Amino acid sequence: MAAHESKKVVIAALCGNLGIAVAKFVAAAFSGSAAMLAEAFHSVADTGNQVLLLLGMRLARRAPTASHPFGFDRERYFWAFIVAVTMFFVGGCIALWEGFHKVFAPGPPGEAMVAYVVLGVSIALELFSFTVAWRSWRALHGNANIARTMRETKDPTVPLVLFEDAAALLGLVFAIGGILLAHATGTTLWDGVASIAIGVLLCTVAVVLAWRTRMLLLGEGVGPARARRLAELIGGVPGVVRLVHLRTMYLGPETILLAAKVEFSDAFQVPQVEATIDEIEKRVRTDTPIARYIFIEAGSEWQTTRLRGT
Repeated sequence: MAAHESKKVVIAALCGNLGIAVAKFVAAAFSGSAAMLAEAFHSVADTGNQVLLLLGMRLARRAPTASHPFGFDRERYFWAFIVAVTMFFVGGCIALWEGFHKVFAPGPPGEAMVAYVVLGVSIALELFSFTVAWRSWRALHGNANIARTMRETKDPTVPLVLFEDAAALLGLVFAIGGILLAHATGTTLWDGVASIAIGVLLCTVAVVLAWRTRMLLLGEGVGPARARRLAELIGGVPGVVRLVHLRTMYLGPETILLAAKVEFSDAFQVPQVEATIDEIEKRVRTDTPIARYIFIEAGSEWQTTRLRGT
Protein backbone atom coordinates (compact mmCIF):
# COMPACT_ATOMS: atom_id res chain seq x y z
CA MET A 1 0.00 0.00 0.00
CA ALA A 2 2.65 2.50 1.04
CA ALA A 3 4.98 1.67 -1.86
CA HIS A 4 2.10 1.90 -4.35
CA GLU A 5 1.01 5.30 -3.00
CA SER A 6 4.58 6.61 -3.11
CA LYS A 7 5.11 5.56 -6.73
CA LYS A 8 1.78 7.03 -7.82
CA VAL A 9 2.63 10.36 -6.20
CA VAL A 10 6.08 10.52 -7.84
CA ILE A 11 4.77 9.68 -11.34
CA ALA A 12 2.04 12.31 -11.08
CA ALA A 13 4.58 14.93 -9.98
CA LEU A 14 7.01 13.93 -12.77
CA CYS A 15 4.42 14.31 -15.53
CA GLY A 16 3.26 17.67 -14.21
CA ASN A 17 6.72 19.16 -13.63
CA LEU A 18 8.06 18.15 -17.05
CA GLY A 19 5.34 20.04 -18.88
CA ILE A 20 5.55 23.00 -16.51
CA ALA A 21 9.31 23.33 -16.96
CA VAL A 22 9.06 23.61 -20.76
CA ALA A 23 6.25 26.15 -20.53
CA LYS A 24 8.12 28.30 -17.99
CA PHE A 25 11.27 28.47 -20.12
CA VAL A 26 9.17 29.69 -23.06
CA ALA A 27 7.49 32.29 -20.88
CA ALA A 28 10.84 33.41 -19.42
CA ALA A 29 12.22 33.91 -22.93
CA PHE A 30 9.27 36.12 -23.90
CA SER A 31 8.98 38.09 -20.67
CA GLY A 32 12.62 38.33 -19.59
CA SER A 33 11.42 37.71 -16.03
CA ALA A 34 14.02 36.53 -13.51
CA ALA A 35 11.26 35.16 -11.30
CA MET A 36 9.89 33.17 -14.23
CA LEU A 37 13.37 31.85 -15.07
CA ALA A 38 13.86 30.93 -11.42
CA GLU A 39 10.56 29.06 -11.53
CA ALA A 40 11.66 27.29 -14.73
CA PHE A 41 14.84 26.05 -13.04
CA HIS A 42 12.72 25.12 -10.03
CA SER A 43 10.58 22.90 -12.26
CA VAL A 44 13.68 21.37 -13.88
CA ALA A 45 15.01 20.51 -10.43
CA ASP A 46 11.65 19.05 -9.44
CA THR A 47 11.52 16.93 -12.61
CA GLY A 48 15.01 15.59 -11.96
CA ASN A 49 14.04 14.95 -8.37
CA GLN A 50 11.13 12.71 -9.40
CA VAL A 51 13.44 10.73 -11.70
CA LEU A 52 15.88 10.22 -8.80
CA LEU A 53 13.09 9.14 -6.44
CA LEU A 54 11.87 6.57 -8.99
CA LEU A 55 15.46 5.37 -9.43
CA GLY A 56 15.80 4.93 -5.67
CA MET A 57 12.54 2.98 -5.47
CA ARG A 58 13.67 0.69 -8.30
CA LEU A 59 17.16 0.09 -6.90
CA ALA A 60 15.75 -0.63 -3.43
CA ARG A 61 13.90 -3.66 -4.79
CA ARG A 62 17.13 -5.54 -5.55
CA ALA A 63 17.57 -8.83 -3.72
CA PRO A 64 20.23 -9.12 -0.98
CA THR A 65 23.70 -10.13 -2.11
CA ALA A 66 26.79 -11.49 -0.40
CA SER A 67 28.21 -7.99 -0.12
CA HIS A 68 24.86 -6.49 0.98
CA PRO A 69 23.19 -9.23 3.05
CA PHE A 70 20.52 -6.86 4.39
CA GLY A 71 19.46 -5.75 0.92
CA PHE A 72 19.31 -2.32 -0.66
CA ASP A 73 16.30 -0.71 1.00
CA ARG A 74 18.34 2.34 2.00
CA GLU A 75 18.64 3.30 -1.66
CA ARG A 76 15.38 5.19 -1.12
CA TYR A 77 16.91 7.20 1.72
CA PHE A 78 20.10 7.93 -0.22
CA TRP A 79 18.31 9.20 -3.33
CA ALA A 80 15.85 11.18 -1.23
CA PHE A 81 18.85 12.92 0.36
CA ILE A 82 20.30 13.63 -3.12
CA VAL A 83 16.93 15.11 -4.10
CA ALA A 84 17.03 17.51 -1.14
CA VAL A 85 20.58 18.60 -1.99
CA THR A 86 19.68 19.00 -5.67
CA MET A 87 16.72 21.19 -4.77
CA PHE A 88 19.07 23.45 -2.83
CA PHE A 89 21.84 23.81 -5.40
CA VAL A 90 19.91 23.66 -8.69
CA GLY A 91 16.72 25.38 -7.65
CA GLY A 92 17.59 27.65 -4.75
CA CYS A 93 21.03 28.90 -5.75
CA ILE A 94 20.09 29.68 -9.36
CA ALA A 95 16.99 31.53 -8.20
CA LEU A 96 19.06 33.59 -5.75
CA TRP A 97 21.69 34.38 -8.41
CA GLU A 98 19.07 35.53 -10.93
CA GLY A 99 17.28 37.55 -8.28
CA PHE A 100 20.35 39.45 -7.10
CA HIS A 101 21.32 40.11 -10.72
CA LYS A 102 17.96 41.78 -11.40
CA VAL A 103 17.99 43.70 -8.11
CA PHE A 104 21.43 45.22 -8.70
CA ALA A 105 20.95 45.69 -12.46
CA PRO A 106 17.24 46.39 -12.99
CA GLY A 107 15.76 47.19 -16.36
CA PRO A 108 12.38 47.56 -18.08
CA PRO A 109 10.07 44.54 -17.81
CA GLY A 110 9.34 42.40 -20.88
CA GLU A 111 6.13 40.93 -22.26
CA ALA A 112 3.89 39.73 -19.44
CA MET A 113 0.87 38.11 -21.10
CA VAL A 114 2.65 34.85 -21.96
CA ALA A 115 4.05 34.70 -18.43
CA TYR A 116 0.61 35.11 -16.89
CA VAL A 117 -0.87 32.35 -19.07
CA VAL A 118 1.96 29.97 -18.24
CA LEU A 119 1.77 30.78 -14.54
CA GLY A 120 -1.96 30.07 -14.57
CA VAL A 121 -1.46 26.71 -16.29
CA SER A 122 1.42 25.92 -13.94
CA ILE A 123 -0.71 26.60 -10.88
CA ALA A 124 -3.41 24.26 -12.22
CA LEU A 125 -0.89 21.46 -12.85
CA GLU A 126 0.87 21.96 -9.51
CA LEU A 127 -2.50 21.84 -7.75
CA PHE A 128 -3.18 18.53 -9.47
CA SER A 129 0.15 17.10 -8.33
CA PHE A 130 -0.31 18.51 -4.82
CA THR A 131 -3.81 16.99 -4.62
CA VAL A 132 -2.48 13.54 -5.55
CA ALA A 133 0.30 13.85 -2.94
CA TRP A 134 -2.11 15.13 -0.28
CA ARG A 135 -4.59 12.30 -0.87
CA SER A 136 -1.79 9.77 -0.61
CA TRP A 137 -0.58 11.41 2.59
CA ARG A 138 -4.10 11.17 4.03
CA ALA A 139 -4.40 7.53 2.90
CA LEU A 140 -1.16 6.68 4.71
CA HIS A 141 -1.46 8.89 7.81
CA GLY A 142 -5.10 9.95 8.10
CA ASN A 143 -5.62 13.18 10.07
CA ALA A 144 -2.39 12.91 12.04
CA ASN A 145 -0.46 16.09 12.77
CA ILE A 146 1.67 16.89 9.70
CA ALA A 147 4.70 18.24 11.58
CA ARG A 148 4.83 15.28 13.98
CA THR A 149 4.21 12.75 11.21
CA MET A 150 6.95 14.34 9.12
CA ARG A 151 9.38 13.79 11.99
CA GLU A 152 8.24 10.21 12.53
CA THR A 153 7.61 8.86 9.03
CA LYS A 154 10.19 6.44 7.66
CA ASP A 155 9.19 6.88 4.01
CA PRO A 156 10.46 10.26 2.77
CA THR A 157 8.96 9.95 -0.73
CA VAL A 158 5.47 11.35 -0.21
CA PRO A 159 6.65 14.14 2.17
CA LEU A 160 9.29 15.14 -0.40
CA VAL A 161 6.74 15.48 -3.20
CA LEU A 162 4.22 17.16 -0.89
CA PHE A 163 6.75 19.77 0.25
CA GLU A 164 8.03 20.27 -3.30
CA ASP A 165 4.52 20.94 -4.58
CA ALA A 166 3.70 23.26 -1.70
CA ALA A 167 6.94 25.17 -2.31
CA ALA A 168 6.19 25.29 -6.04
CA LEU A 169 2.72 26.76 -5.46
CA LEU A 170 4.08 29.39 -3.09
CA GLY A 171 6.89 30.13 -5.56
CA LEU A 172 4.34 30.68 -8.32
CA VAL A 173 2.55 33.19 -6.10
CA PHE A 174 5.88 35.00 -5.59
CA ALA A 175 6.49 34.98 -9.35
CA ILE A 176 3.06 36.45 -10.14
CA GLY A 177 3.56 39.14 -7.51
CA GLY A 178 7.00 39.99 -8.86
CA ILE A 179 5.82 40.31 -12.46
CA LEU A 180 2.79 42.39 -11.44
CA LEU A 181 4.94 44.80 -9.41
CA ALA A 182 7.56 44.97 -12.17
CA HIS A 183 4.99 46.13 -14.72
CA ALA A 184 3.27 48.43 -12.24
CA THR A 185 6.56 50.22 -11.41
CA GLY A 186 8.28 49.83 -14.79
CA THR A 187 11.39 48.16 -13.31
CA THR A 188 12.49 44.55 -12.87
CA LEU A 189 13.66 45.30 -9.33
CA TRP A 190 10.57 43.67 -7.85
CA ASP A 191 10.89 40.76 -10.22
CA GLY A 192 14.36 40.20 -8.76
CA VAL A 193 13.01 40.41 -5.23
CA ALA A 194 10.45 37.72 -6.11
CA SER A 195 13.24 35.52 -7.49
CA ILE A 196 15.23 35.94 -4.25
CA ALA A 197 12.13 34.98 -2.25
CA ILE A 198 11.75 31.83 -4.38
CA GLY A 199 15.41 30.99 -3.80
CA VAL A 200 15.12 31.42 -0.02
CA LEU A 201 11.98 29.26 -0.05
CA LEU A 202 13.67 26.45 -1.98
CA CYS A 203 16.79 26.52 0.17
CA THR A 204 14.70 26.38 3.36
CA VAL A 205 12.67 23.40 2.15
CA ALA A 206 15.85 21.66 0.93
CA VAL A 207 17.59 22.05 4.30
CA VAL A 208 14.57 20.68 6.19
CA LEU A 209 14.23 17.67 3.88
CA ALA A 210 17.98 17.00 3.83
CA TRP A 211 18.08 17.01 7.63
CA ARG A 212 15.17 14.55 7.82
CA THR A 213 16.61 12.12 5.28
CA ARG A 214 20.03 12.41 6.96
CA MET A 215 18.52 11.11 10.19
CA LEU A 216 17.01 8.17 8.29
CA LEU A 217 20.34 7.39 6.66
CA LEU A 218 22.02 7.35 10.08
CA GLY A 219 19.68 4.56 11.16
CA GLU A 220 16.57 5.48 13.12
CA GLY A 221 14.79 2.94 15.27
CA VAL A 222 11.06 2.44 15.77
CA GLY A 223 9.13 5.06 17.72
CA PRO A 224 8.58 4.86 21.49
CA ALA A 225 5.05 3.44 21.19
CA ARG A 226 6.11 0.64 18.82
CA ALA A 227 9.20 -0.10 20.95
CA ARG A 228 7.04 -0.46 24.08
CA ARG A 229 4.65 -2.76 22.26
CA LEU A 230 7.49 -4.97 20.99
CA ALA A 231 9.04 -5.07 24.48
CA GLU A 232 5.72 -6.12 26.02
CA LEU A 233 5.19 -8.72 23.30
CA ILE A 234 8.64 -10.29 23.77
CA GLY A 235 8.43 -10.11 27.56
CA GLY A 236 5.05 -11.85 27.48
CA VAL A 237 6.31 -15.00 25.78
CA PRO A 238 6.23 -17.96 28.21
CA GLY A 239 9.72 -18.78 29.43
CA VAL A 240 11.05 -15.22 29.06
CA VAL A 241 12.18 -13.93 32.45
CA ARG A 242 13.18 -10.47 31.28
CA LEU A 243 13.90 -8.52 28.12
CA VAL A 244 17.41 -7.18 28.84
CA HIS A 245 17.50 -4.76 25.90
CA LEU A 246 15.89 -4.15 22.53
CA ARG A 247 17.55 -2.49 19.52
CA THR A 248 15.76 -1.66 16.27
CA MET A 249 16.76 0.10 13.08
CA TYR A 250 14.95 0.96 9.85
CA LEU A 251 16.88 -0.38 6.87
CA GLY A 252 14.21 1.12 4.63
CA PRO A 253 10.61 2.38 4.85
CA GLU A 254 9.30 -1.20 4.93
CA THR A 255 12.21 -3.09 6.52
CA ILE A 256 13.17 -3.25 10.20
CA LEU A 257 16.17 -4.95 11.78
CA LEU A 258 15.44 -6.05 15.37
CA ALA A 259 18.00 -7.33 17.87
CA ALA A 260 17.16 -8.29 21.44
CA LYS A 261 18.92 -9.80 24.43
CA VAL A 262 16.55 -11.99 26.40
CA GLU A 263 16.95 -13.71 29.77
CA PHE A 264 15.27 -17.12 29.73
CA SER A 265 14.16 -19.35 32.59
CA ASP A 266 17.06 -21.10 34.34
CA ALA A 267 15.16 -24.35 34.03
CA PHE A 268 15.25 -24.20 30.22
CA GLN A 269 17.46 -26.55 28.24
CA VAL A 270 18.79 -25.66 24.76
CA PRO A 271 15.80 -27.13 22.87
CA GLN A 272 13.39 -25.10 25.02
CA VAL A 273 15.38 -21.90 24.48
CA GLU A 274 15.35 -22.50 20.73
CA ALA A 275 11.59 -23.13 20.75
CA THR A 276 11.01 -19.94 22.76
CA ILE A 277 13.14 -17.92 20.34
CA ASP A 278 11.08 -19.30 17.45
CA GLU A 279 7.92 -18.23 19.26
CA ILE A 280 9.32 -14.74 19.84
CA GLU A 281 10.13 -14.39 16.14
CA LYS A 282 6.68 -15.65 15.17
CA ARG A 283 4.89 -13.17 17.43
CA VAL A 284 7.08 -10.24 16.35
CA ARG A 285 6.55 -10.96 12.64
CA THR A 286 2.80 -11.31 13.17
CA ASP A 287 2.62 -8.00 15.01
CA THR A 288 5.19 -6.16 12.85
CA PRO A 289 5.47 -7.78 9.39
CA ILE A 290 8.17 -5.33 8.28
CA ALA A 291 10.51 -6.77 10.96
CA ARG A 292 12.32 -8.85 8.35
CA TYR A 293 15.58 -9.39 10.25
CA ILE A 294 15.26 -10.61 13.84
CA PHE A 295 18.19 -11.59 16.06
CA ILE A 296 17.57 -12.93 19.57
CA GLU A 297 20.46 -13.44 21.98
CA ALA A 298 20.18 -15.34 25.23
CA GLY A 299 21.79 -13.56 28.18
CA SER A 300 21.26 -11.70 31.42
CA GLU A 301 21.60 -8.14 32.57
CA TRP A 302 24.56 -9.19 34.74
CA GLN A 303 26.42 -10.53 31.71
CA THR A 304 25.75 -7.32 29.79
CA THR A 305 27.08 -5.03 32.52
CA ARG A 306 30.13 -7.26 33.07
CA LEU A 307 31.05 -7.10 29.37
CA ARG A 308 30.79 -3.31 29.53
CA GLY A 309 33.31 -3.27 32.35
CA THR A 310 30.99 -1.81 34.98
